[in-house]
Amino acid sequence: MAGQPFTVTGIGDRQDRIGAADAVVGETAYFPFYMVVGGSYYRDVPHTFTIDDIGALTVQVWFTLYKYDGSNWVDCGIANEHGNTVTATIQGMVKFNPNGGTVTPAQKYYTSDYGTYGALPTPARPGYTFRGWLTPDKKTVKTGDYTEFSWYGSPYTLTAVWKKQVTVNFNGNKGTVSPAKKVVLQTEKYGALPTPKRTKYLFLGWYTKAAGGAKVTASSTVTNGSTHTLYARWLGPKGSGKTITKAEYKRIKADLTLSQVRYLIGGGGVYIGAEKGIKYYYWQGKNSKKAYGVVGFKNGKSYAKGQYKLK
Repeated sequence: MAGQPFTVTGIGDRQDRIGAADAVVGETAYFPFYMVVGGSYYRDVPHTFTIDDIGALTVQVWFTLYKYDGSNWVDCGIANEHGNTVTATIQGMVKFNPNGGTVTPAQKYYTSDYGTYGALPTPARPGYTFRGWLTPDKKTVKTGDYTEFSWYGSPYTLTAVWKKQVTVNFNGNKGTVSPAKKVVLQTEKYGALPTPKRTKYLFLGWYTKAAGGAKVTASSTVTNGSTHTLYARWLGPKGSGKTITKAEYKRIKADLTLSQVRYLIGGGGVYIGAEKGIKYYYWQGKNSKKAYGVVGFKNGKSYAKGQYKLK
């Protein structure tokens, strides 16, 4: 059907009677007034036109009622499209651009002018995950979505959207972790991350470096497009009791929460007051009643510390 000319006139019993020799006074007839083809209007009925890349065609012909007065047909001012008007489905060709991948079929017909997409093909590309088809105006479409193209705008191209697959390795950093790796997609979130284990140590999260680096969570965006490693960060070892030793005191760094400091010491901690926005907690020394350690917290994080005769 594609590429062939079609001539549209009046349809069925609604024929063009203008100039008919057998017309009689008072006779009425519906004459073709204009036709609609896929959203385009044509005044000159009958009309010949060529359709390219069309799987089916809709033609609606509107008629106007005329009355013969003996010499002329007079417009009665009544328009309608009832009778033998033909309404079929218009389909436009959709081409699939695999965008570096492969796809079968490479093209397909779908109902145009706000019809719906039937099944869309799934392309393939090694090392990438398919994320959908993109219209020329950057909208993602899927099976069942309304089409927004017209037959006269076909062929209409949908372009495959890909996300690069990236392997992330997990380094337990003296702990154990399972699984040891995961495949994520560049520019998307990391998603669920494993929780490693290490006896007497508290897991603080995953970081881009063994020391320092940036923290990575499930909601972090994958910006590294190459295989990379995340390192477990630990706090510990866990303290042995509610009193504090010099070794435990030395492990207390800045920006720890009260619960984390208690983990390092083994519990305890008595609130002894606040000054200039800093809240202070007291721990008695483990080997001497005279020894003690004090940690100050500002905005919920360890900010200052001091000790006397800890061993």
